[in-house]
Amino acid sequence: MTKELINFFRTAGKPLLVIVAGSMCICLAAFIGSRSDLLERLSLDLFGQSVQGQCDFRHENGLYRLRFVDEDGAIYARLFSGWLGPQGFRRDKTRIILRYNKSNPRLFQPAGVSVLPAIASFPLFLVGFYLIIVGRRRVLATLRQRSVSTKEMSRGTES
Repeated sequence: MTKELINFFRTAGKPLLVIVAGSMCICLAAFIGSRSDLLERLSLDLFGQSVQGQCDFRHENGLYRLRFVDEDGAIYARLFSGWLGPQGFRRDKTRIILRYNKSNPRLFQPAGVSVLPAIASFPLFLVGFYLIIVGRRRVLATLRQRSVSTKEMSRGTES
């Protein structure tokens, strides 16, 4: 029994490692998406209303103060920490484009904030899924090959 198990892991060990690597890629993609609140930010980037806003940088704590005026004249402001998205590379960071939810204007963010996490997590998920499929196929091929060789060996001992 132990010899068969050792032989199995010698032949199917690499495909099992490929499956583990794929699972780790998917877990990393899920971690990135969860950590950056990707689903909410991506939906706001895709379906939110664009508006010109203002951004003030506070040096003492590293937070940005974002504010904008909506169509009704109400002023919304909040503190934002982190990356300003592609707009962070502009020289004039005082005027930036914000995306907000029209039904709940308190939900707003700089436009393009979800770009980097989406670029990182989506390919990681696809690579992980591909590795799991490839590893699974190789493990199943190894199992089929072993079952065929076991049947041939049992036929040879019967005659």
